[in-house]
Amino acid sequence: MKALFDVGGFRGEFTEAAFLHFDLIHLFEPSPSLYEGLFEKKATSTKMGWDKVHIHPYGLWNKFAYQNLYHSSTRSGTIFKDKVYYDVYWDELEEDLVEDCVLVPAHLIRPIGGAQNFMKLNCEGCEVGILESLADSGMINAYSSIFVDFDFYKSQSLHAESIEKVKYIMKQYKDKIYDATGRKESHEDAIKRWMTHI
Repeated sequence: MKALFDVGGFRGEFTEAAFLHFDLIHLFEPSPSLYEGLFEKKATSTKMGWDKVHIHPYGLWNKFAYQNLYHSSTRSGTIFKDKVYYDVYWDELEEDLVEDCVLVPAHLIRPIGGAQNFMKLNCEGCEVGILESLADSGMINAYSSIFVDFDFYKSQSLHAESIEKVKYIMKQYKDKIYDATGRKESHEDAIKRWMTHI
């Protein structure tokens, strides 16, 4: 059995693209408004696969936190206020919203016993903290592969402290982490490429 931990679910597009490749999906979305949309989508969608998805109304990081989530209803939603403004899609600016969100240390999430566990990280700056939490606890070894789209470089407050951490983690776990930063392809193609990489 293959299990996916989809961190940063947004509106479920990556999740739906993953239906063909995974038997069980745990989806994490800290935005209350996006979580409600995902819950509604699961309840009403006629697309096969939502029955294997478990949706969690919080995000992952390297500590417990109750944070402001800026641009919460957009694909650029982040807890880092200084994340560069160009990253917000102009057609979504009218949706700009600040919501409260809950974050949980990533190492407390238990992979599925007896399964091949995979993780996808696209969470607008929290990726480094999540990898740090998994690496420091040793829980990173419970995952067969981790798909990461890094966003730390879009925040001045994150960039300086994150760059060395990323270099170290990527060096230590280069066979486990699939760096998809800056990809320009569909979710389906990205997953196919990831699965081929594995």
